[in-house]
Amino acid sequence: MKALLPILCAISIVAGVPAHATSTKADQHQAQEKQGQRKPLTTEVRFFIGRNGDLLSASVYRSSGNRKVDAEAIAAVRRAAPFPKRPAGTPARMEMRIKLQMDPDAAARLGK
Repeated sequence: MKALLPILCAISIVAGVPAHATSTKADQHQAQEKQGQRKPLTTEVRFFIGRNGDLLSASVYRSSGNRKVDAEAIAAVRRAAPFPKRPAGTPARMEMRIKLQMDPDAAARLGK
């Protein structure tokens, strides 16, 4: 049986599956990355820009499912303001939408 364990472990690592219940979180993370399961969290933010480039409002249009990630996406848009002035003759306000993605590891560092 002792000779079989290293072989089973090697097979499970190649397959991206933990060999036993006591595998570390790092092993599980590597397995998920190899399988392409760790997808970025995406928030779509809708915001309005005034004619002079000021940010008039910003809100979540499509949530990532994580409220901290959504809040960070809105904060990123607010940090980007003010925007360039728009050409004369454009409407008083312009709607914009942008998708922002965050790596799951970075989202985990934001906390709950």
